[in-house]
Amino acid sequence: MKRPIRGDHNEKHPTSTFARSRCGELRHHARALAELWSFALPTLYIHGISCSCTDPMPHALEEDIGGRAGKDQAMRSRGFALVELSLVVGLAAIAGVGAWMAFGPTSAGTRIEQESAYLAQLANAVAADFAVAEGRYQSVSTASAVERVLAPSAWVVGKELNSRSLGSIELSPLNAGQGFRITATAVQANLCLGLVQSSARAFSEVHVNGVLVYSRRSLNHGALSESCAEGGEVAFDRR
Repeated sequence: MKRPIRGDHNEKHPTSTFARSRCGELRHHARALAELWSFALPTLYIHGISCSCTDPMPHALEEDIGGRAGKDQAMRSRGFALVELSLVVGLAAIAGVGAWMAFGPTSAGTRIEQESAYLAQLANAVAADFAVAEGRYQSVSTASAVERVLAPSAWVVGKELNSRSLGSIELSPLNAGQGFRITATAVQANLCLGLVQSSARAFSEVHVNGVLVYSRRSLNHGALSESCAEGGEVAFDRR
């Protein structure tokens, strides 16, 4: 019998079976490697793996890897955006708290001190300018205080007096000109209590929303707290 010559084309060689086996192993390793590194790599392409088999798995694997990489990149972008937003919100909150601690608690006290000084300035200027015979305060009014330059310049708005913290400021005579009244028509609630306590000694009486809270150098703290709860109109009388 004639032995087949080595390399004879008629001889059946296991190359096709071996190639298919190696192709399957390469696909398995490639899939494992892709799943391991897909979270860190934006894109991953596998080159150099070609098989003579008709199985479309390599192309499907590439598409699957590309899709996963795209999703991972989008998730990372969203994560970075959320982190940046959280940092901005946190910094804004810290800045707001710092500003409130630096200026909030002292702002009310500063405004009370300033407005109390303006009230005393106006009362003293009116008393000095109208210091004449009986019924000297009969002609006292807001307009006359502006015309005679008796009011604090910070309150003067045209021919009227106005404060951002106390509202409109009005002057009127009391007891047929024996005294005068300075009325702050819209005192803020957070300033009312402190304003009366700081200013009362410069006047004979103080009324808050029609309630007498200060008279004869005596302050009714209970009535003051209750009347100032919502702010409102405060009248300062000098006789």
